[in-house]
Amino acid sequence: MTRKASSRETNPDKTSDHSDVDIHKGAVPIAGTGDKYRSFIENLPVLFYAVKPTPPYSPIYVSPAFEMFGYPLADWLTDPNIWLNVIHEEDRQRVFEETVDSTRTGQNVQYEYRAIGADGTVYWVRDRGCLIRDKSGNVIHRQGVIADITASKLAEQEVEKREKLYRTLAKNIPATAVLLFDRDLRYTLAEGKQLTHHNYTQEMFENRTVWEVFPQKIAEEWSGYYTRALNGEHIEFERKTDEGWFQVDLLPVRDENEEIFAGMVLWQDITERKRAVEDLQESEIRYRNLFENANDIIYVHDLDGNYVSINHAAEKVFGYTCEEVLSMNMSDVAAPEHVETLRNNLLKKIRGGAKQTAYEVDCLSKDGTRITLEVNSTVIMKDGELTAVQGIARDITDRKQTESALKESESRFRDLFENANDLIYTHDLEGNFTSLNRAGELITGYSREEALGMRISKVVAPEYIEYAHQMTMRKLGGHIPSSYELEIIAKDGHRVMLELSTRLICKDDRPVGVQGIGRDITSRRQAEERLIHNALHDSLTDLPNRTAFMRHLQEAVDQTNADPDFKFAVLFLDLDRFKIINDSLGHVIGDKLLVGIAKRLMTCVRPWDIVARFGGDEFTILLNKVNDSSDATMVAERLQRKLSAPFNFGNYEVFSSASIGIIVSDEVDRDAEDFLRDADTAMYRAKESG
Repeated sequence: MTRKASSRETNPDKTSDHSDVDIHKGAVPIAGTGDKYRSFIENLPVLFYAVKPTPPYSPIYVSPAFEMFGYPLADWLTDPNIWLNVIHEEDRQRVFEETVDSTRTGQNVQYEYRAIGADGTVYWVRDRGCLIRDKSGNVIHRQGVIADITASKLAEQEVEKREKLYRTLAKNIPATAVLLFDRDLRYTLAEGKQLTHHNYTQEMFENRTVWEVFPQKIAEEWSGYYTRALNGEHIEFERKTDEGWFQVDLLPVRDENEEIFAGMVLWQDITERKRAVEDLQESEIRYRNLFENANDIIYVHDLDGNYVSINHAAEKVFGYTCEEVLSMNMSDVAAPEHVETLRNNLLKKIRGGAKQTAYEVDCLSKDGTRITLEVNSTVIMKDGELTAVQGIARDITDRKQTESALKESESRFRDLFENANDLIYTHDLEGNFTSLNRAGELITGYSREEALGMRISKVVAPEYIEYAHQMTMRKLGGHIPSSYELEIIAKDGHRVMLELSTRLICKDDRPVGVQGIGRDITSRRQAEERLIHNALHDSLTDLPNRTAFMRHLQEAVDQTNADPDFKFAVLFLDLDRFKIINDSLGHVIGDKLLVGIAKRLMTCVRPWDIVARFGGDEFTILLNKVNDSSDATMVAERLQRKLSAPFNFGNYEVFSSASIGIIVSDEVDRDAEDFLRDADTAMYRAKESG
């Protein structure tokens, strides 16, 4: 924790005066000093010290003010390493290095660092010290004064944090210039793309007053606006210039105590918005109302997911006030099963895997209502460093109900088409591409211009071409819109698995083409295959596990029931003395032995036989297509010979053997569990007989 300002710190002028006490023109006497001087030193509102001139600079005198750190004064004089405990570990090396350099050069030294109190409190201090020499010029000790600057340091850090936030937000507001000014009408911040658009620079504004930046007539007009904003008024108006339409907002900036400490000007280019409004006036009223009333959530959160800024659209969507949301984490509003999706997307951006992510997530409003949001978020960078994440979230809960209305507007459809995250395309009935969206360009690697000169068969994997043709013919035959999976080959040759949803495009009730939406499910398919493999295989040996073995055994039972001439055998292996080896040589050698045994077992069977790790030190083998028990016995003997050879693991030579139980299918009616049980019983008989 950081210490709160003491009553002594509330008078910065007083502290500053004492922290500038000149201790460099001569040493303040310590030993043998008169009561008058000692009383003067010990009553100073700063901390006076004298220490040995070499590391670890053990104190030989400290003034009573040192008690502020919470350590007994006696500890300062008896613990030679006390500075190692008091100086913050992140500052310690620097302080000691500068002190050593001061001793070497004979120069006075001044530095700021953090000191840790006995109760863990962090203090910021300014330390000024010098060398004290005797009449012969020999260094006898160091002495100096320490001033508590915690309050001013914390205030300075808070100002830096606030300015950083304002500057970051200003940089990321599209087509906008942001100016901050103080009560002297002096600009303290100038950011935004509109500055460069008007050939303005930060240097033209920052640290200059409105009178120094603009001609007198303009300065008089704007100074009036600025004064009104500093008095608490929010001024908003639109202004047209030769360059277009602009919206100007002047508003007060308040601190956490609701005190106005600055004013803000936002100058935003709304030319496109004006043009859009004019175009919308010619559209049908339902579409215009839908567009004009669509409000998206705009937010910023830190790298831990804590919201630091959010607009008022959140109140309408979530039911929380902005103030409530700013005390929440993104996981607080997400549906429990979607929290992991949010965290994974955030980790992608933090780790540099993706600067921008787009996804859908379910959230819960304040009253428990479930809301589905379409989120598009991007990182905020400062001097090349990731500082936060900014995003836009759109409520798409009612999207299904408005799709028909959206399709009636060509311009709205084009916007959806171009900004969709999935591949969207159309082709004519001959298979020639007639359109491809931006996502399609990214997924296929072909530009839109290249695609419009191609047939769809050029990107479809050869083994899927006939299937794709069949799906098109089904739609022409009157089938409803279909959804299926299909693999394509991108321009660079890599394969992409798509989940496609297609429908016919009709004109005057006649089909003229096909529209399709494709989602890249390559990663999902690979993940599913990995999950299936892991579910059916042992993680150590990569052999089939119990579940997989029982499936193969059931298939063999079913086959022998259908074909009496088909015979199979089950071998149940239990390693002898494995526990002794594992306990004496350790689990690492034990695991290596299991892997080695698995490899040897695989060399003793045919490709269509199944070797599985059943669990622990037990293995099972399914021999398909055997003639009689002699075939199984021969395999068992081969296994024993293979396992009798020693295993070499580094300096260890390990011998192993196994007890093997065998059961061969016959006319007796057994299920899979019966075969396994009988093989296990035979194994135990073999183990008991040695």
